[in-house]
Amino acid sequence: MKHDILECMDRGLWYCVETLSALTGYANRQTRDTCMLLVGEGLLDMSTLNEKRRFRLAMTKRASRQLDYTCVPTTATAPYRPRWAPLEGYGAANATFRELAEMVR
Repeated sequence: MKHDILECMDRGLWYCVETLSALTGYANRQTRDTCMLLVGEGLLDMSTLNEKRRFRLAMTKRASRQLDYTCVPTTATAPYRPRWAPLEGYGAANATFRELAEMVR
């Protein structure tokens, strides 16, 4: 839908939501919501005239945010080895099984 809206617009012309809906064939609400997303992405400019929103292709490209990939040095540590501990009740269950096996014999 974004692609359809951008394809039907000419550079420098303002379009109202109804016009864009007629050009693309989508409902007014879907067109308005998509145009608002495109404004947020910096692809469209928005203007309000007489309480009516108008959209046009953005004439200038927004400067993208520069991501900060600062390196944080880390220190090497030994590999993680959890402590072994017998399960609770393992000894009691083992003794019970042993007694049961002796009774069966």
